[in-house]
Amino acid sequence: QSAEEVKNSVREYFKTYASTFSSLPKNEWVRVSYGLRTDRSSGHVFEFFDEDRKSDQEAFSMWISAGELDRYKNGSLREDQFMGRLQSADLIDTENRTDLNVFGSVLETALNDADTEYLRVSGTPKPVYLPGMGVHYRLNISVRPQVFINQLRISTEDFEMDLDSLMLGLSEGLEVMSEQLSPLAIKLDSIFSGNLTREQRDSLRNEAREVRREIRIHADSLRNRVRPHAPRPPNPPGSIADSVDVAAESEKMMVQLKDVLSNYGSTLSSLPDNELLMITLNWSGRHRDLPQRTEVRIKKSNLLRGEDPEIEEIMRR
Repeated sequence: QSAEEVKNSVREYFKTYASTFSSLPKNEWVRVSYGLRTDRSSGHVFEFFDEDRKSDQEAFSMWISAGELDRYKNGSLREDQFMGRLQSADLIDTENRTDLNVFGSVLETALNDADTEYLRVSGTPKPVYLPGMGVHYRLNISVRPQVFINQLRISTEDFEMDLDSLMLGLSEGLEVMSEQLSPLAIKLDSIFSGNLTREQRDSLRNEAREVRREIRIHADSLRNRVRPHAPRPPNPPGSIADSVDVAAESEKMMVQLKDVLSNYGSTLSSLPDNELLMITLNWSGRHRDLPQRTEVRIKKSNLLRGEDPEIEEIMRR
């Protein structure tokens, strides 16, 4: 679809479906934004366009107040009037907005300096600026799990080693795996792009089969080299696995976050005073002491006056 076709689809959504939000307060807004992928995920998504299509891809945002939606639904607004009140703006990449990017780096650094052992921000959050609304940062916070293996023997033709116990940090290993698999993900995604010849697709499939064969070989080798002698007994009371207090660590991170807002909020020079600073903290994993995510919101003018932000915790179901 071209950018204009996508915009027409969003306009149709506002006319047909958005007016069903009857419980939304009249002074609030319904917004649809399209085109910017900003969050990190455990998978890889790649898109391939030829030069003619690439130039036609745009990021934009459309929004309208719930009051206008209600007026259109009850017939107080004609369709042309409704479309005239539907606001739209192109979303500009924030790469060149130094103040917004520096603030994201400060967020990452401050929260990772919160003296936490198990919680860590994964990567620098990229700012997303929504015209008329504000700037949004999404931070992914991971719980660094560790695996304990007792009575481990590693043997090769050249040496043999026995270990009473071994502790593995999973997050570092997963990051390495992600980096190694990224090139393969790009190649596999290319198969479905529709822009390749049959010969190119066949070549990529052959490469994928070879990679799977090598993975099986390495997996078999690892199983032969790592032979645990006995299952690990239950954790004794007071062990590391039982004493992890991620709730206390999350509180330390929230203290750091509030300090950043207080000390660095004024550096957001390109953010209008009447717009919002919004921060989402995604707590990865399913730890019982952590919410699914935490939403932090404050208008810049209120931030400059020293007021506290609104903080909402979304619990897991």
